[in-house]
Amino acid sequence: MPLNLELFRGFFYEMILTKLSYLYIINELENIGVIGMENKHIYILLSHTGSVVSSLIRRYSEMQYSHISLGIDDELKTFYSFGRKNPSNPLIAGFVSESIKDGVYTRFNDATFALYKIKVDHKQYSRFLYELSHFEKNKQAFRYNFVGLFSAKAGYSLDRKNAYFCSQFAARLIEAAGIHDFNKKHGLISPMDFLELENLELINEGILKDFRAYQWDIMTEQKSYRVFRLSRRIINKIKGV
Repeated sequence: MPLNLELFRGFFYEMILTKLSYLYIINELENIGVIGMENKHIYILLSHTGSVVSSLIRRYSEMQYSHISLGIDDELKTFYSFGRKNPSNPLIAGFVSESIKDGVYTRFNDATFALYKIKVDHKQYSRFLYELSHFEKNKQAFRYNFVGLFSAKAGYSLDRKNAYFCSQFAARLIEAAGIHDFNKKHGLISPMDFLELENLELINEGILKDFRAYQWDIMTEQKSYRVFRLSRRIINKIKGV
C-alpha cells in the first residue's frame, strides 16, 4: 500500500527530530521506493508595491523589484516572506504568510510583479518544507531585520539572531534545500539575485491587480485613494483652482 506522503509529513513534523534525522529518513524512504520521486514546484514572487519602504529600497538599490516571497501553493494564493504583519504599519514586521488574492497587496493598486516557478526534486522539496516549517512553527520569535536591510545597501552583511529581511529569508530556504548556491552572504542577497536560478520559468508579470482579476476574476479598488482624489478636486473647486 503506497504511503500517504501528506500524513507522513505531518506525523514527522510533530515529532522532535533533528534536521539530519529527518533528511536521513526521507532519503532512506526514497531509496527503497516508499516515497515517489515526482518533481514539485516552488514559486517565486518578485514584487514592488510602491509603499514608502519599498520605494526607498528601490531608489537606493536601483532594483526593478524590492520584495520577494516564496510559495508552494499550486493555486498561487499563499506565499511566505518577511514583511509587514500589520497592513497599515510597515514597522510591525516579521515572518508572514502573504495572500496575493486578498492580502496586503490589495492595498496597492499599482503594485508590479513577476511570478516564476522552479522545478525541484523530491529531496529538495522536502528540505524546503522542513526549513519553512521551522519558521512557521516559531513565527512569533522572528522579527524583521531592518538594520540588516539598510546595512546591505552599504555593502555590509549584518546577521542578527532570529531576524531576516525578505531576500535574506528566501536565500536561506533556497540554499538549505540544495536548490542553488548564491556564493555570498545571505545578508547581501537582493530579490533580483534570484533571477540567476537555473530552470527558472516565468509564469506571468505585470500589474498585480490585473493578475488577480485574471486568476480569480476579482477586481479591487483602492477606495481610500479614490476618496482622497475626490476630496482634493472638491477643495480645488472651492478655492477656484
